[in-house]
Amino acid sequence: FVPVGIAILEQDRLRRRVGGSKNLEPRDGKLLHDLKGHAAAITRADIHTEGSQLVTGDAAGVIKLWNPADGAGQGSLGAHVGKVTGLAYRPGAPTLISAGESGAVKLWQLPLVGPRTLPAHTASVTAVAISQDAKLIVTVADKQVQIFDHAAAPPQTRKLEGQAGVVTALALSANSAVTASASANGIIKFWNSAD
Repeated sequence: FVPVGIAILEQDRLRRRVGGSKNLEPRDGKLLHDLKGHAAAITRADIHTEGSQLVTGDAAGVIKLWNPADGAGQGSLGAHVGKVTGLAYRPGAPTLISAGESGAVKLWQLPLVGPRTLPAHTASVTAVAISQDAKLIVTVADKQVQIFDHAAAPPQTRKLEGQAGVVTALALSANSAVTASASANGIIKFWNSAD
């Protein structure tokens, strides 16, 4: 068993590291905490916009929550079958989105309440984004971008057609009107999220 970790906060920048999660003071690079607890390689990490929580996900499907101020663990979830492929906090709110290799996408209310599982993709989900108001959740698997409008009654799913290459990244504008998808073939597409 070798503890594996991620997240060096260095000069206000998050980057990957093997050998434990290291939390550095952003102004001088001084190590604040060395976080250990994952038994598998960490595949994703995110920090809440308020800096109040760090989340990490690993290759075994486990999600862990951490307090960046003191390095204390705040909970562990056996959330996914297969590796965690996406994590995103809702800006300014207690909501977390996780995605897994199985195609599952889960919406978590924090403090921890069981997830709401969204309709699955047929391939591994590789990226997730959530709107500031948490009404829209955008996910991508292979060449398929989906928008979940879970605030609609009943909740709706839209597929954005026309992505030629495998999508490697996505982003949602602050006002939720535009979704950007970037693919391995070098093409970036902008989509109207509101339609």
